[in-house]
Amino acid sequence: MLRALSIKSLIAQTRLIPPTYPTNPSFALWSSQSTNSVVDMAGTVPVVASLDGIYTQDAVSAQTKRWSQLLSTFESTYKHPASFVSRSPGRVNIIGEHIDYSLYPVLPMAITSDAIFAVSCPDDSASASSNTFKIRISNVESEKFPAHEFDIPYDNVDIDSKVHEWTNYFKCGLKGALQLLQKTHGEGFRPKSMNVLMDGSIPAGGGLSSSAAFVSGSALAVMVANGVKDVSKMDLTEIAIVAEREVGVNSGGMDQSASVLSLRGSALYVSFVPELSARPVQFPSTNPELAFLIAQSFVQSDKHVTGPVCYNLRVVECSLAAAYLHALLNETKEPLPADSGPLGISLYGFQKAYFTKRNSSASINEQLPELVEKVKSTFTKEEGYTREEIAKVIGMTVPELEQRFESTFPVRAETFKLRQRALHVFSEALRVSEFIKLLEQPAEEFERDASGSTESYNRKLGDIMNETQDSCRDLYECSCPELDELCAIARKAGGYGSRLTGAGWGGCSVHLVPADKVEAVKEAWEKEYYSKKQLTAEQKEGAVVVSRPGSGSAVFLVKDGVWNEMQWDGTKRNGMEWNEMPLGLTDLYDENSSIIVLNFVGSVRLSHFAASIRFQVLQDLSATMAPADPLKPAAKEPKTLRRFKLFPKLPTEIRLMIWTLLLPPPRVVDIRMRRKSIPTSAGEILDVGRFISSVDHPIILHVCSESRRVARQHYKLSFPKKTNTEWSPAQTYIDFDNDTVWFDNLRYFPTTPSANSPKTLPMAEFAKIKKLAMRHEIDRVLLDSTKLFNPKHFPALEDIYVVDHRVFPRQILLHVYGTYTSETLEKVWEKEKKCPTVNLANAGDISKGYLELV
Repeated sequence: MLRALSIKSLIAQTRLIPPTYPTNPSFALWSSQSTNSVVDMAGTVPVVASLDGIYTQDAVSAQTKRWSQLLSTFESTYKHPASFVSRSPGRVNIIGEHIDYSLYPVLPMAITSDAIFAVSCPDDSASASSNTFKIRISNVESEKFPAHEFDIPYDNVDIDSKVHEWTNYFKCGLKGALQLLQKTHGEGFRPKSMNVLMDGSIPAGGGLSSSAAFVSGSALAVMVANGVKDVSKMDLTEIAIVAEREVGVNSGGMDQSASVLSLRGSALYVSFVPELSARPVQFPSTNPELAFLIAQSFVQSDKHVTGPVCYNLRVVECSLAAAYLHALLNETKEPLPADSGPLGISLYGFQKAYFTKRNSSASINEQLPELVEKVKSTFTKEEGYTREEIAKVIGMTVPELEQRFESTFPVRAETFKLRQRALHVFSEALRVSEFIKLLEQPAEEFERDASGSTESYNRKLGDIMNETQDSCRDLYECSCPELDELCAIARKAGGYGSRLTGAGWGGCSVHLVPADKVEAVKEAWEKEYYSKKQLTAEQKEGAVVVSRPGSGSAVFLVKDGVWNEMQWDGTKRNGMEWNEMPLGLTDLYDENSSIIVLNFVGSVRLSHFAASIRFQVLQDLSATMAPADPLKPAAKEPKTLRRFKLFPKLPTEIRLMIWTLLLPPPRVVDIRMRRKSIPTSAGEILDVGRFISSVDHPIILHVCSESRRVARQHYKLSFPKKTNTEWSPAQTYIDFDNDTVWFDNLRYFPTTPSANSPKTLPMAEFAKIKKLAMRHEIDRVLLDSTKLFNPKHFPALEDIYVVDHRVFPRQILLHVYGTYTSETLEKVWEKEKKCPTVNLANAGDISKGYLELV
């Protein structure tokens, strides 16, 4: 694991402001240390050596297959391997809709879905002319997106924005990148020819910024192909913002900023004045736990196609509103000072000019309520304003107005609804401010709820999102009936907040939902919305996504046609045994490049009962901030330290990598019932029970709060006991994705005939089990009247381990020595997608404490 950081970046990342959490935190939306530090805008796009440097662990397996297909298809298409892959993700906007191009802050987060580009640079000197270079571009979905070959002049990239062609988005990134490269290297710069294969997993027109990801990833690919080793995040973001406008979309900067700058585990607070900047923002721990759901409406809205009457029209209306308000309220014939808005002025620019003239000392957020009232009193015509009416106020003729505001991106409208658009922008900017304040200063809200629940806090966040949806529907008119319906269904099913995300007029919606209501919301959508549509199996599978914040743009190097898949499978991670996992720290200083290289060496040994960490430190990290004095005698060989006091000063992402490596391997967790007789005041004896396990909690849960938050992403307290007369809380931590659950006594399984079973047993826990172990013959169990393996009770079940009857749960190292075909089981599961695999196993030494597949 290798990571290079500039000294400036390293210092910035080690000065983190700790978050404020509830007194009794229960859950976290995503687990990572919060930080208010500004993202290093001068940093470079990361170059990664494995997919776990890009995706969260739960996504690596699926992405490995996808990337393998991309690289194999590239080689079969171009007859040689790719040199590298560039990647930029889509985004979902949590709050701040349609205000980025008015230069107000927004809060998006990157998602797993992305655009990836496999690239090579062939030598085309024989075939290319002296004035052109070649671009060969194809798509994994070749039937839908045909391949093209272009001879591009060195001095111009022609893009016909009137033609809706998929390669235009690549040309946008190409044009923006070449302009920067030519500015850097001079007019004599000659771009390299490129072979490109693209694959995108972001639904087009879905409101998740597929176009921004396409343009950002394309520009990144061009820069790397032409020898830029350290691609500036700032340069890439600014290129993408401007370049996307080449296809006729008057975009702001939110989509591109989120795609390039995002950090895994954090949303991104993006502001545009006085210059583009961003900082990570995280949700505090809440109870109940929160989750974001992204739901597709399957109403496609393409900004390129509908721009003249939808997206571009809104940009023009906001710009006209700014000019109109400036002329009337600032009582001047001078034009509004130019800024970085798409048309050169913005509503934020008007706000600044208005309060500067009045020498106001109020903060920007304190000014917004006054502007809302000014808009209401100034714009009195609900039906909108004609070009003639606007031109008269701002001191222009109608042709001058059309040339100034409508020539760059043509629009079609007879009237412009300035009142509604300005009201939305100012009120939405205020909502963003309130939302961020709740996230970063939650202590006051938590103190009001002494019960340990944060229900009222959660609802405040949701209410703000609901207000945004109402404003988008009524004032900005960018929603549609399908999006309104999805939001209404989610709120009715228990969601806190629902709103459209992206441009609107179709696409996706984002929903803040209690974690324990996720399934209820999904079921409600299926019943009331998706079941009424003619959807393919693939569409149904991708209709709803539980979203976690992902990482931004990255470059993946392919060495000699071989790539490191970095699959972490069971007992091995990165090809190494768990009991010899590298983990330590050495640091080297290169005074010529001002780079600190952090290289993890050393070892970690894990057992079921304890984990010991041995760090080998070759040199104190602080000593690397200055080059060594050659006149001083050589330093002694560093000693092995028992304590590494600089660990808290490491960048957050590196600490989280270390905690992740300390997660236990897959375990076998036995679940059994402990019963106890308790005398009651009435003289009766009450027989109560609770589910317990002989397996200890993963030790990483008890090291510190940060390690616990990492562990809680995987391990959940499971198997509570609830009946009409007794209740016992869950006491066993289980990672259902990796752990095998051992249920030795069949009496505690869900039973089909008994009507009381769903009331007395934790049915939701059985539904999560993927791997199950028992000391029973599978056919005898299936013939039993309990019908244990009814798919209704075990919808997630993938593997069954049938263990020798002499083995006890405490001997939890299982050795799988074969499989067993059960016709009875296959018959029971015949209506399901896949029947569970029955494995034959015996057990070994408990001290190793994990499942071993042989």
